[in-house]
This record gives sequence, structure tokens and C-alpha cells, in this order.
Amino acid sequence: MAENFLQQVVLSNKIEQWLIALGIIVFMVLFAHGISRLVAWFSVKYLTKVDHANFKETINDRLVRPLSRFLFWLIAVIALNNLVFPKVLDFMVFKMPFSHLVQKLALSFVIFLFFNMLIGVVYMIATVFKRSATRKADRSLIQLASLLSDLIRAVLAALCILVIVKTLFNITAASFATSIGLVTAALALAAKDTVENIICSIIILLDKPFLLGDYITVSGVSGNVERIGLRRTVLRTDNKTLVSVPNRDLTGNKLENVSNQTFRRFRQEIRLIPGSQADQLEAFVKAIKDILKEQGNTITSNTVYLKNTGNQGHIIYMEYFVSISMTSADFYKLNEKINLSVISKMEQLQLQQVVLMADLNK
Repeated sequence: MAENFLQQVVLSNKIEQWLIALGIIVFMVLFAHGISRLVAWFSVKYLTKVDHANFKETINDRLVRPLSRFLFWLIAVIALNNLVFPKVLDFMVFKMPFSHLVQKLALSFVIFLFFNMLIGVVYMIATVFKRSATRKADRSLIQLASLLSDLIRAVLAALCILVIVKTLFNITAASFATSIGLVTAALALAAKDTVENIICSIIILLDKPFLLGDYITVSGVSGNVERIGLRRTVLRTDNKTLVSVPNRDLTGNKLENVSNQTFRRFRQEIRLIPGSQADQLEAFVKAIKDILKEQGNTITSNTVYLKNTGNQGHIIYMEYFVSISMTSADFYKLNEKINLSVISKMEQLQLQQVVLMADLNK
């Protein structure tokens, strides 16, 4: 009786075949995540030197879940593919049997999940490299891992789309290669700026005019480099805002990497009234030198002299350098301290600065 029941045909397939397919699907529902977790953690723990405990969240998000979805749908599609498509549902759609359309869509979905899994693997590898580079304080490796990760994921995404298109429209290998060339050319023309920025990101990767964390100035924008992407580089400005700068601007315009400087410089000109006496000026120059000398090794070098003189006034030029290791806040405090001492000395010597009158007729 049971055998007769299992041999009955429902929707073009025996009940036994339906139960086998359903059993496989239920098995994958129950164990796909566990199998994926076992494979992912085994691969990370025994095939690499990575401390997997530090990457628990990343492994789950980028390896276990994508692999679980891929395995489930792959086995489910294979199990259902062994069944005969129900004839009652096999009507024509766009001059194509509905069964063929379902097969193409199912295969395309599996292809999408496969590439999504590969992208997760690339992300995981990049995360490991960036974590290792961070411990070693190797900003160059962090930058390399970030850019290569973005580039490879973009290539995989584009390849995924092309393979799915090939699957859906039955494009031959020769036509597929031709299509790739045509699509590439069309995209290059339609997205010229994007392609140019991607090429510039590769140039930045090779030339390394700056690294992550560097303070740069380009096109009137200054800030610390927070992220270098395929199209844009993100800067954190002094106002704590984020500014995205196209990569072509970073390679095509004048760029100043302030982080590469070895000293901080302060300079200013003090314009004194024409009536100032020579002995006052001489004493004032000497006093400024003494003030700078009092700072000890904080100031690495300094220059103070009477730069210019004339009926418009006498100009005292002062300049000094400190180590780049001094923070900006400490540098500003030092400037304030020295300027207050200079003002105090001017008052002692009874020197007056030239007052610049604004042109009220403008």
C-alpha cells in the first residue's frame, strides 16, 4: 500500500521523488548553516595563521552566511532539477517554455550567490591584512589592502553581471568575449570620469604620494586622509567634516603632504613707526633673539633681523622652527607665549607699531 502511494504521480513526478527532493531541502535548511560554519572556521583556523577569535563577527558576516546561502540554494536547485517540470505549468513565456525560464533564473541566482561568496572571501582577506598592518603601523599595507579589495570586488561584481547575462540570453563564448569588449568600451565612454578616477586610484597606489592618516592639501581642501577608494578619497577637515575629493584631482593638481614635513614654522613681520630710533630697533632685535633663546631646545633654529626700512616704517622679520613631533595645540601655545613676550618688550622700549588705516571710501 505504501509502495503504491509512493509510486503515484503528482505534477509529472512520483511522490517518492518529491519526498526525496523535499528531504534534501529540509536537510539543508537544518544543517547548511552548521556545515558552512564548520568549513569557514576550519579554513580560517587551520589553513591560515589568523587568530580567528579576533575576527568572529567578520567571519560570520562575510564567510559563514554567504557560504550557507550558496550551499542551500545550490543543493536545492540540484535536487529540484532532478525532477520533471510539471507539464501543467510549462506554458510559453516570451516564446520560451516556462520551465526553461525557471531554470535560467535559478542558475542565475546560484551564480549571484557564488560571486557574493567570493566577494565575502576577498573582504575577509582584506580585513585580515588591514588588521595585521594596523598592528605593525604599516599604513602603506593598509592602503594597499583597501584599494585592492575595492578593485577586486568591483571586478567580481562586473564579472557576475556578465556571466548572468550570458546565462539568461544563451550567448556563445565568442559572442560573450565580443560583448565584454563592447560593454567595456561603452562603459569607458559613458563613465569617462569614473574610469579616470579608478585609473588615478591605481596611480596613487603605486606612487604613494600620501598614506592613510596623512594631512594633505589639494584644490583648496585640507584634511587627514581617512579612506582611499576607487573613485574618491575621503578627507577629515579641521572642522571635523568629511570631504570627498575625486582621485583625478589628487593626481592632476598640486598636492601638499603636510605630514611629510620635518618642522613646524612660525614667521611674522612687525612693522614699527618711522620715528623709532636705531638703538631701540637694535635692542628690540636682540630682545626677540633672547626670547627665542630662552625656549631652549624647543626651537631648533630661528632668524630675526631688520628686514626693511623707509618712510612707511621699519619691518622686523622673525622666524623660528620647532620639531614636527610637537602637537598643533602646543605649537599655538608656544606662539602665544612668545608673542606676549615680544609685546611686553615693545612696551618696555616704548616702540609703536604702524597702524594700518582702512580706506573708508571703498
